[in-house]
Formats: sequence, structure tokens, C-alpha cells
Amino acid sequence: INIYTGFYLEHKYKLSNQTFIKYFLENLKSLLVGLVIGIPILLVFFYVINQFGDFWWLVFASAMFLISVVLSQLFPILILPIFYKVLPLNDEELKTRISNLAKGAGIKVENVFSFNMSKNTKKANASCSCSIHFKHPDIFCFFYQSHPCLVLHNLNILLKGNQVCLR
Repeated sequence: INIYTGFYLEHKYKLSNQTFIKYFLENLKSLLVGLVIGIPILLVFFYVINQFGDFWWLVFASAMFLISVVLSQLFPILILPIFYKVLPLNDEELKTRISNLAKGAGIKVENVFSFNMSKNTKKANASCSCSIHFKHPDIFCFFYQSHPCLVLHNLNILLKGNQVCLR
């Protein structure tokens, strides 16, 4: 099913830039990353069920919450570079606009990076990911892709919870 929806349909409607080999390798990388993350979680799940009886769900939910927080911090640093080349953003105007928007929400931006999702797709895309710098918890790094208005829109939602697109 994944080959049909992820490769065949994407090519049928001219939405993909990937050859079958690149598609296969990306999916293989995804599988390996999923196994590296998923197998320890599965082991924790069985351990918690064995050790905590009727309260296994509370302990496992707490563990999953902590794992989610850790993974959200590791994603831009360790996982994203496996799939994309992450570079500092060269567009100084956009970098300033992103920094000013974050500053308005009381967050100091340390740096802004970009990654090229268009190596895989022709679809419009934008992403805002944050990584806390552990020495200074108020410093974030934002990763950018695609149309600047989409980036600022996503960042605005992330920071302020509204849907205003700054122009």
C-alpha cells in the first residue's frame, strides 16, 4: 500500500521528485530509525506491564510523555539530518522576520536553519521545529522550508496560537 500511495500516486500526479531507488532508500532509512526508536519503547512497554500490574498504563503513559519530550528535542539535531541536509538560512530578511516574531512571544532565537524538502516532493511544504538549547532554555532554533508565508504562518501558530500570516 505504501508503494502505491507514496510512490505510484505521487508520480501519477507529478508530485514526486524521487526515483524508485531514492524512494526505497528513504523508506529503508525510515524503517531503521523506526526500529531504533520503536524496539526500546516496545521493551519498556512489556517491562512496565510486567512490573506495575494494574497501574501499567499510568507508568507507561508517563514514560511515553518523557520519551516524546526527549524525541522532540533530538529530532532537529539527530533525526532530521539523516534525511535532509540542514544548513543555516541565507535569507536575512526572513531570518529577521522569524526572529522578530519569536521575540514578540518572549523567545530568543539563536539561529535559523533550512532543509530542502523539494528533493523528494513538489508539494507545498513548511516546517517549524524547535530545539531547546539546554544551557539557555529560552533559546530555540527554527527549521524552515518552502514558502516564507507558510513558515511565518506555522511559526505564528506555534508561538501565539492564532492563524495570522504576516506579510
